[in-house]
This record gives sequence, structure tokens and C-alpha cells, in this order.
Amino acid sequence: MALLPWSRREALLAGLAVAAPVWGADDRRSFAMPDGACDAHHHIYDPRFPYVPNQHATPDATVPDYQDFRRPLGLSRDVIVLPSAYGTNNDPLLFFEGLMGQADTRSIAVLHADVGDAQLKDLHAIGVRGVRIQYFDDPARGLIRPEEIVPVAKRIAPLGWHIQFHVPGPLLAQLEPVLLSLPTAVVIDHMGHASSVDQPQYATVRKLLDTGRGWIKVSGMEMDSKVGPPLYSDTAAVTGAYIRANPDRVVWGTNWPVTKSNQFDLLNALAVAAGSPKRLHQVLVENPEALYGFDPKRRPAALKSRASKIRDEA
Repeated sequence: MALLPWSRREALLAGLAVAAPVWGADDRRSFAMPDGACDAHHHIYDPRFPYVPNQHATPDATVPDYQDFRRPLGLSRDVIVLPSAYGTNNDPLLFFEGLMGQADTRSIAVLHADVGDAQLKDLHAIGVRGVRIQYFDDPARGLIRPEEIVPVAKRIAPLGWHIQFHVPGPLLAQLEPVLLSLPTAVVIDHMGHASSVDQPQYATVRKLLDTGRGWIKVSGMEMDSKVGPPLYSDTAAVTGAYIRANPDRVVWGTNWPVTKSNQFDLLNALAVAAGSPKRLHQVLVENPEALYGFDPKRRPAALKSRASKIRDEA
């Protein structure tokens, strides 16, 4: 079974990736970044805020570093996901959002189940729009235990927030009954760690999307790919399947600074998976507006790298 009907297009994109001119990294992107395009998943690591004990060594990845990173990509909106390095201390989000500019930045908090209503309202005021739940090998060790998920969802539902899950693929499938029962929107990180449409985690995500309350982040296309760059044709096929089935429930993010992959390869693979400029625009602009509450009447201009500015002024 063919993964995607885009073999010639993929070959062209691969050629672009190899033969990129020396003007600047943005020349490797195969499409013009639209105004208001959103990086719906990245982190900030700033040592001015203390990390939790026993945190593995985390290189600095500050707001200025992120701004330098995203400029060549053209992205003009973003969503900061509080990294696990800060535990449940969400104070850094206020600082980070202030530096980024709150009109074009939203964030995702990490909380304990007993968080107070006053704190929830304060977080909402600074741009928080969701709570992230992250499990690795043992959900019982998570900051929010499985039996606390529904109570937390009921707490945040009046704010219009969503719950965002980052869990291994097999565990995601096991959590399916809980995911389908939640009263909030549910966002699944990093493609649900699906590399094939035959995997149970893919089926779980599809069921969730079909409810109209589910969303999928097609970030991390490189994480579970067996094929790898520049095309990521296996995980790009999964991305394409998500987009074709539910084009208004898909967002994209860089996962900076965790990922070390070339973001232009990933963006080009996303463009192939989207299948059309209209759907690509949905994923990058319209869907983040719906999920995070960005103003569709105010779409900030696509950023230009310094190399682009030089060419424009020449």
C-alpha cells in the first residue's frame, strides 16, 4: 500500500533540501509561511527560575534563543508548554509570555490535582489555556494520577481549557475510555507516538478526533519515524491520515529545543502531508486560532530572517 500519492512532490522537496542556496535557512522551506502561523508546542528553559531537584542537565533555551530559532521559520505565534524541569511551578510562564508578547503567545501549565480556583483564574489571565499530563512508564508516578484526570477536567472546563496528554502510544490506547469521557477538549501530543495507521494508538486518536472534542499535535514527526529525514514518509503518512480525516482538529509544533531535527525538513514533510495549501493553512493558522483563542482578525505578519530582509532590501 502506497503511503502517500506524492512521490514526485517528495522527490522535489528532497532536492530542495539537498540543494538549498546559501542565502539562509528559510530558503529551504518549500512554501510561503502564512501570516499568523503558530508553533503550537515548544519549551523554554531559563536558569533564572530554579529547576526541580534531580532534573537532568538542561541546556539554557531562553526566550531570546527561541526568537532567534523561529525567525527563519516565519512563525509569528507560539504556545509555550511548561517543561517538566519546573515541576508545577508555573511562575516562569508569566515571565516568558511577557517577553514574547501575550497577544501572540499562549501557554500550557502543569498542575497538581488540588490546585486552587484562584490560581486557575490567575493562570488564565496570563494566557494559559490548558493543563499537560505526562506519563512515562508508570502513570502512578505522574503529577496527576489516572484517577484524578476526570476531577481535574471538571475543574478546568468552566475556563474553556483543554487537557493535553503526552504518553507512550500503548498507554494512550489503554487510556482511551478516560479520554473519550472527559468534559473538556483533549489534545494529544506528538502524533500519539503513532508511526503507522495500524497501531492501536492511532485508532484511539482517530476515535477522539471523531468526537469533535479531540485535537492532535503533529509535532515530533521525527520521534517515531523509522524512515527518517528528509521525508519522514512513515510518520508523514500518519500525519496525512489525521489531516484528511479531521482537517480542523490538527495543529503543529516544533518541540524546540528538545528536537534536534531540521525544522525545514519537518515543515516540508508537513506540507506534503497536508496535501493542499488550504489544509496547510488550517493546520498552521486557523486551527490554532480555534484551539488557543488567537484573534483571527489580527494575524501577525510572517517573520522574516535577516537573510530575507537583506534580499528584500537589495
